[in-house]
Amino acid sequence: MPENEVPTPNLNQAMQEFNAAFASLHADGDYLFPDEGDLLPHSDLPSVMAQFDPVYMRDIEIIERTMENFKAFNNSHLALPRVKDMHYLSLGDIIYLEEKRAIAVCPYLEITSDERFALRLALIRSAKADGETVRTAKNSCLRNSAAVLVLWIERKSDEEKKRTLDALIQKAYSQKSPPEASFIESLNLFSIESKFEKIENYRFIQPFLKRLLFFLSFSSTAVASELAQCADVKEEAITYLKRRKGYPLLTAYTDTFHMEEPDYESIVRLDEGVFHDRESPPEVLYKHFVNTGATLLRKLDPSVFGNNISSEEVYQELKPRKPALTFVNNVDLYLEIFGKLIKIIDSLVMRREDAALDLLLDDLSVRLNEGTDIFILNEDSFHLKDSTLSYFQSPQLVREKLIQKIKTNPQCITRDARKLSSSSTGLAIMLRSRIPDIFERRDELRTFLHQSLIESGTVNGIYSLIKPDSSREFLASIEAWENERMNSVVLPLPADPLTKFIDWIIKIILSIFSPQTSRDQKDQTGKGTKPYIAQRKGQGRPRSVKIRIPEKLQAMIDAVEARNDGIIWLDEVAREVKGTAFEKKDLGDFFYQDEQNRYKEILPLLHVRRAFVRSENHKNNSWRKALIEKMQSKGELNKATATLIEYYSSEGSG
Repeated sequence: MPENEVPTPNLNQAMQEFNAAFASLHADGDYLFPDEGDLLPHSDLPSVMAQFDPVYMRDIEIIERTMENFKAFNNSHLALPRVKDMHYLSLGDIIYLEEKRAIAVCPYLEITSDERFALRLALIRSAKADGETVRTAKNSCLRNSAAVLVLWIERKSDEEKKRTLDALIQKAYSQKSPPEASFIESLNLFSIESKFEKIENYRFIQPFLKRLLFFLSFSSTAVASELAQCADVKEEAITYLKRRKGYPLLTAYTDTFHMEEPDYESIVRLDEGVFHDRESPPEVLYKHFVNTGATLLRKLDPSVFGNNISSEEVYQELKPRKPALTFVNNVDLYLEIFGKLIKIIDSLVMRREDAALDLLLDDLSVRLNEGTDIFILNEDSFHLKDSTLSYFQSPQLVREKLIQKIKTNPQCITRDARKLSSSSTGLAIMLRSRIPDIFERRDELRTFLHQSLIESGTVNGIYSLIKPDSSREFLASIEAWENERMNSVVLPLPADPLTKFIDWIIKIILSIFSPQTSRDQKDQTGKGTKPYIAQRKGQGRPRSVKIRIPEKLQAMIDAVEARNDGIIWLDEVAREVKGTAFEKKDLGDFFYQDEQNRYKEILPLLHVRRAFVRSENHKNNSWRKALIEKMQSKGELNKATATLIEYYSSEGSG
């Protein structure tokens, strides 16, 4: 065995340490490693290292230097030093130094070429010997080990899982006679802990393994969120966890017994409108628990318990008779797992209904993807067969539950169909990814799409869908829609002289008796009316009010424009006005309200780095070409300039 590969502990022999570690985790309520305090400072190292040759300190220095790589490589556990990197320190020396808090040691999980688990030992000590670095490194090992276990489970097909379980059941029954006693005494074969057999029991192994299994017993959504923080975790592990709809990867049947949760997507299938249950591993195991329990009951009292005892009765009748089962070892574990299995089987009823609803939603998503316009969901457009509805406990609620799933799906935008057309009924559904295409083609639906996004919680409406790589057609359709909305503003007719005089008298009276009113009204008239492209909030159309840009601000804008070859970066203007009266103003508004309409915002830069340009330059091919050449000649491009070059390089971008 390689020096840095640690054999996994025999969990049955280390039961007390295992239980203690698990109990402390539950008490903490946290699945990540806490801050365990700083390591031994440099001033105290000589006393600990006194028994070693002075050259052994070189290995401590190697650990400290290598920890810099850990930080440089986004806290990757693979950058941590290992036992094999040491020139002088042996594994025994390292264990001694770990006990003395000179260094910290943390295992992490790997899969060997023969599909077995192996634990590698990472060595931790920064130059500052601080506890926070230790905590960060240990949690990196934990998260990446969890990802390894997730992928190991994900890559096993349903058939492979079934074959493995069948083989374990056969092995459990064949350990000794009678079969039922053999089955009960061999229960540990079914735990995930059994995958970590024959590993030496170092004191830092037990807490790590328990924390790892405890971590994977949490919601898959929480685990996915944690794994997403690691740069070297494979995306497929996170994707698989998200597919599990929040259900955990493992279930803790006892403190020392974890099993895989059923795969959410494999417990039911839809075939020509009819749902079919797929037997899950817990259900297979449950049948053997029931059969074993029934056999024990018949042995205890054959006159009372015949062959017709139901599965529900077995556990209830067996539990109070536990004192009489002295002829069977491991019976406490058997009854504890049995009770948990019953709860798991009961929960599968609701899980299957939830999975069945997702299959219906998948079917609907296919229609949404294939369609070119808004889909109206009602009884006529999405009719469910009786054979489909009969699968559910409450068939009359299926459509409502499906609609609720659609409304909570972030990829779906929904709105009452009556707001699209007074003659429509049901729910209007759009895939977020398809909205730009519909917005381009259907100008009569543009305002409806914009408002639908806002009502669904997308504050900036259609503007939130603008990306650096958005098509020219989509950007042009937004501009056309904005112009149409601007032109639709109805200006008031000029008042006659008498009306103006009366209004003037009223304003004087109001200013005397209610001086705050006019200011409040003035403030309120501006609320919610700024254009989206200017401020990206509110629901108003672009302002029709036009102003002359103040001379001081104009000079600052011109200065930014001059030093950037005609591009007016809004953040640079903001720096110019710092300390002036314009500092607290929404600078984007000045460009939109310019009475000469001289400026145009570059929409692809909206979510990258806001910028404006003079309208005549924006439409000038020669100017655009010269700008691109200047930017490219400056060498390395950042995201904003690269986006700008790509946009202006496109034919007809103006």
